[in-house]
Amino acid sequence: MGGPTVDELIRHLQTELARADDIFDGHERKRRQLQIETSMQEALSFQQRYKILDDEGIDPIKINKAVRLIQTAETVASSPVKNAEVGQCEKCQATLEEDLDFCPACGKKV
Repeated sequence: MGGPTVDELIRHLQTELARADDIFDGHERKRRQLQIETSMQEALSFQQRYKILDDEGIDPIKINKAVRLIQTAETVASSPVKNAEVGQCEKCQATLEEDLDFCPACGKKV
């Protein structure tokens, strides 16, 4: 037997939304309603994206690899120091990182 489906999650959220009407504190009631409505929209969006990708033959649950690895202090200390000077982005003047081929601030390709 599989776990709950997205449809079951949405039905659960609809029930929780109805229960939120019983919250006495108006601020807390609005906060909870917004939280539930946002969750429902995200679930519906996921369901639609999943179907589109699945219909195209793309694995909807494929785990993405990291764009780059974050180095620990030990890794940085043990790696050789690079002498190349790092430049600035032509578009936003942010400092460019040597290991990236785009600006980390604005995304402009360098």
